[in-house]
Amino acid sequence: ESLSSLLGPYGFHVDMEEQHLAFTASSPREYLEREARHHPLAVAGLAVLQTTGRAAALQERMLEILKNRNEARDGFQVTSRYIIATARRA
Repeated sequence: ESLSSLLGPYGFHVDMEEQHLAFTASSPREYLEREARHHPLAVAGLAVLQTTGRAAALQERMLEILKNRNEARDGFQVTSRYIIATARRA
């Protein structure tokens, strides 16, 4: 509705499509460790937090959250929802 209100006066029609993306691993801990090694923001953020001594506490809290949100009985999966908005001129 907001995009249609914003772009409508310029002749655009907005279509919305909901999608889902599943993140998986063998366990919540494995997912967290993999992201800590490879995700650019995690690598940079953990480097800063390690200098302040807060990295371990944050990682334990993140692990707790991942365990609580786990959708898989065996292993680990969380599903993220996102929207694709396409604006076309009529």
